[in-house]
Formats: sequence, C-alpha cells, structure tokens
Amino acid sequence: MPGRGSSLEQERAAGADVRVVYSPLDALHWAEKEPEREFVFAAVGFETTAPATAAALMRASGQGLRNFSALALHKRIPPAMEAVLDGARRLDGFLAPGHVSVVIGANAYEELALRHNAPCVATGFEPEDIVEGIAMLAGMIAEGRSESLIQYRRAVRPEGNPRALAAMERVFEPCDSQWRGLGILPASGLRLREDWRGWEAAERFDLPAVAAQDPPGCLCGQVLKGLIDPPRCPLFGGACNPRHPVGPCMVSCEGACAARYEYGE
Repeated sequence: MPGRGSSLEQERAAGADVRVVYSPLDALHWAEKEPEREFVFAAVGFETTAPATAAALMRASGQGLRNFSALALHKRIPPAMEAVLDGARRLDGFLAPGHVSVVIGANAYEELALRHNAPCVATGFEPEDIVEGIAMLAGMIAEGRSESLIQYRRAVRPEGNPRALAAMERVFEPCDSQWRGLGILPASGLRLREDWRGWEAAERFDLPAVAAQDPPGCLCGQVLKGLIDPPRCPLFGGACNPRHPVGPCMVSCEGACAARYEYGE
C-alpha cells in the first residue's frame, strides 16, 4: 500500500530493515533475540488482530522488553458501518464480517441494526456461507425485522470472545480515527490507554502526526458508501490495480474494487 511518499516495500528495497511477520508475537521474538535493536510493530487491522497486539504488549511489559513498541493503528468495524449508513443511499442490511464477529460477537451490531432498521448477519467466507447469509438477511428484510443474527455459527457467538475482548479492553481505548475515503469517524480507532502509552512507537520516537490524504481522482469513499460502482472511478483498472493499489478498496482481495477487477460483473 503506497504512503504519501513511499511504501514499506520501496523502503525495504532501498535497504531499510522491514520484516514481514505472521503475528505481533513474531515481532516480539525478534526483539527478544536482538536486544540491541529497536523493533516497531505496525499494528494494523480491525478487532480481529487487535487482541494479538494487546497480548504482545502485555508479554513485552511482563518481560520488561523495552526495545519493542507498537504503532497502534487498529480500527473498529461498527463505527464504520454507522458511517456507511449515514452517508449512503438506502442500504437494506449488512453481511457482517465473520472474522471480526468472532471477536466482538453478533451482539455488537444489535444497536446499529435497531437504530437504522438495518438487519445484520455475521457470515462466514465459504460460498455456501454467503448464500445462507444472504437468505437470512433477505428473510429479515421481507419480514421487517431488524436483528443481528449469526450464520457463521461454527465460530461466532453472540457475546464474542470474552478473553480477546478483555485483552483489548485492558490495553486499548476507542478514539477518533481517520479513514481513507471516509474522513475522521468518532470512536472508530483504538489507541493505547494512558498507562500503556510508553509502548506507543509514535510517542516513544516523537513521530509527527501525518494527516491522510485521498489521492487525486480516487473515489474509494463513494465506492464504500455504495454510491458508485468501482468502474466509475477514473483510476480503476488503470493507475489503480491490485499490483499498484491507489486506494483502500484495491489493496486486498476483500476490497470491492479488487474483487470487481478480478471477477468483473
């Protein structure tokens, strides 16, 4: 994913020590093995990955491992869903992401569903999961019900994962956060709590705040809100493609633009 002037891939090619890890515990392992070096874990992702970051920081704190820190950039899904509902043409409901729902539970969507009359179904990833999720969603819409149901029953519980939520609650607190294409959304990010701020890389290394700027011509915000189809973005398929993503919708196979580019109509 390109930044304002470069990317981690470009910096690694230029000689920077950028390592790809499977989890923050892998980064913690490097910090243990090389105590003379500082290791910063780029803590990105939604509630799915935040508990692992919290666990790594708790372990680092317990070991007194001072050469490890995290750049806390985690996001929260429910506020983003609120923003999409507030700024979109009428949406009938949501297939809520299964991996996030494993952590936060289906109950996390109940208030949103009732307030916006937008039913939600926590859905898995297999084709049959998605088909069943759509059927459950369509059934609620037809019956005028605004509930939060679970299709992904083999992994999701109404209350979520209590241990993961407790770890997040101990280390993080909600904060306003900027989203590419959506702007600043209230309580949509996770920052380290006051007694954990010493592990925040931005504060430890006095990093300047950098405001996100949407690239000229990028219409990801309108795609995310359902206002336009991806091909209507002037960058789609040309300057913006999976090998060179300009906006967040093209970054991974889960993005609307990447899926449209790969599979077409």
